[in-house]
Formats: sequence, structure tokens, C-alpha cells
Amino acid sequence: MRSLADASLINPPRASSSRWQETLKHSSSLADLQRATRDNGPDSPCVSGCRSAFLLNQTTHTTNWTHALLESRSSYASLRDHFLKYNKHPEYLTAGNSDPLADDSNSPWHTYRQDEILRAEILQDVQRLPDEPFYHQPQVQTLITDVLFIYCKLNPDVGGYRQGMHELLAPIVYVIEQDAINPVDVSPDVSGDLRMVEMLDASFVEHDSFALFSRVMDNAKAFYETGEPSNTTGSAAFSLQSTKSSIVEKSEYIHEICLYKVDPELSIHLKNIEVLPQVFLIPYLYLDATQDKMGLARGRL
Repeated sequence: MRSLADASLINPPRASSSRWQETLKHSSSLADLQRATRDNGPDSPCVSGCRSAFLLNQTTHTTNWTHALLESRSSYASLRDHFLKYNKHPEYLTAGNSDPLADDSNSPWHTYRQDEILRAEILQDVQRLPDEPFYHQPQVQTLITDVLFIYCKLNPDVGGYRQGMHELLAPIVYVIEQDAINPVDVSPDVSGDLRMVEMLDASFVEHDSFALFSRVMDNAKAFYETGEPSNTTGSAAFSLQSTKSSIVEKSEYIHEICLYKVDPELSIHLKNIEVLPQVFLIPYLYLDATQDKMGLARGRL
């Protein structure tokens, strides 16, 4: 996060105000953003604009950005209050008469214990992020953990936390934080669009990270669905049992068919040493599925 003045001193050619104007040039429609991202080279909005802003609001006209932003941030604030109630305010656990040792699935203590197991699983991956100092700041790791935790609680169809989600969210948080400005540091006579101050408000880095990550997961969610069978009986159960996740199916096809045609020796070697195809293919499959819609693949995350 930086003030407008800091942005100008650190990177004069792309101060916040000028980057905001570059953002507005490509905000008329999603098609306009896609074209500019694909064809504009160094003038791509992924390079010269505020990436977090145009990615967050491409489904609405610029005149409706304020309303959409307030709605998105308010929605996340409500989700945070609900799902992080016991984590952030453990005193609520003792407000009632629940027995912390009772085996009661309806007890807030049961919810708290299950939530802490999930959070520990997420944090374990977050702590393994690349050696970029930003990712290892305690407050950043807490933010990433909170966003992933809330997303998993809100989307039980994903089946809980899946390894790799943290690697999708972390660069999003980084980009939004780099774009963020502190409204307190904005002078009253600032000549820029006041929507810029609202859009890039550093107070909402977490809220906007969740919104953008959710957009990404609209495309990537299928890669994490396991297709695990339920208690369904008969032919439906057989169908579910024989279903593999999208990521596994695509990875096996690329590994066993496509790669074998291009480099059979490598394909056989990877199979012999039992390297799962999806382990090394998921980043490429994800980018292939999202780059045209989101423009992230061509951004310098």
C-alpha cells in the first residue's frame, strides 16, 4: 500500500492517477478489456493500469462501480462476521451454556474445533508460499488464511480446502495491495477521479481479494471438485463412483496422450516415477481456462 505521493516518487511513469486513467480507457466492456490485454503489448492495462480495479468491475458499467463495490464489500463483511465469529471473538463461546467437552454437533465448541482444523490445514500451505517477503508478513498470512477459510465454508461443494488454492489467492492479494492507497494521504485538492480513492481504498484489500478470488474460482472450481460418490444407490451411484474430477481427466489426457505423442520418453519417465499428472499440470490448465476471461495470465503478478 502506498500514498499517491509515494506512488509518484517510487514509479513516476505510472503514478496512481495516471494508472487509473489507463484503467478507465479499457473499462467500457469485458470485450474491450480482453482486446487491450491481448493486443496492446506494453500498453496493456495489465501493465499500465490498476489491475485490481478493472478485474473487479468488468461486469458493470463504470457509472455503477460505486454501487457494485459497496455491495461486494458489505457482503464480505457479513460473511466475515458470520464465519469468523468464534475465531475472532472466542468470548462468544462461553456466552452460552454449552459444554466444551460434549460430543454435540450443534455446539459452538464443535464448530470452533472443526474450523480450527480447517484453518490449520490452510495455514500450513500459506506458510509455504514463495520467498517473497510480502507473503510471509504475519498480517498477510492471516488475511490469506481468512479469505480461503471463508471461501471454503461458503462453497462446501468444493469439498473443503484443496492444495493450490493458496497459490491462486496470494498473487491476487499482492496485486490489490500494490494498487491500494490510503485515503488519509489523499490531498483535498486531488484532481483525480474520486472513484479511484474509493476503488483502491487500502481498508478493503481483504474484501476485494475475496471478490476477485471468487471470480477466479468461478472458472477454477471444477478443477478442485473430487466427484466423490455420495450415498446414492443404483445406477446413479455407479455413475458418481466412476466420475473423476475435471483436473484429473484433463491432466491424464495431456500426460498420456498429448505428451506421449510429443515426447514419449518424458511421458514414460514421469509415469515410472509415479508423478501425478495434475501435480505439474494444474497451473497451466488453470491459466488456459481463465486468461481470456480475466486477463490475469498476461499480467505481471
